[in-house]
Amino acid sequence: MSDAPRERVFVYGTLKRGFCNHALLDEAKFIGEATTVERFGFYLGADDYAPEVEEIPYLYRQPKAADEAMTVHGEVWEISPATLRQLDQLEGHPDWYQRENIQVQMNSEAPVEVQAYLRPGSPSDAYRPIEGGCF
Repeated sequence: MSDAPRERVFVYGTLKRGFCNHALLDEAKFIGEATTVERFGFYLGADDYAPEVEEIPYLYRQPKAADEAMTVHGEVWEISPATLRQLDQLEGHPDWYQRENIQVQMNSEAPVEVQAYLRPGSPSDAYRPIEGGCF
């Protein structure tokens, strides 16, 4: 195993266990389930870049005016620099999604800082809130 520094990333959609992009995390170390400390706009909508995928989750700093921000449930993984580059490519960082530092809560531990992929801008009117914050 490499001595390169590893990053912790929070995944909330298709990178989670059991979903279509999880294979990208095959070499990663599962740290645990987590919930965001901050509240976000969390939506389900069409994937314009992969029409074969029906809908994917989108995470925004702010919800649409008519919606409430919510905590989001997901998983924390420890990944290598090579895996981080693969995730950046998948997520279209920094244009389609932007990788940002956020705080998550795991069990009863103190909040920890991780990286997460957020969409810049505002959610599409066509997107629907993901009820309960869990995709």
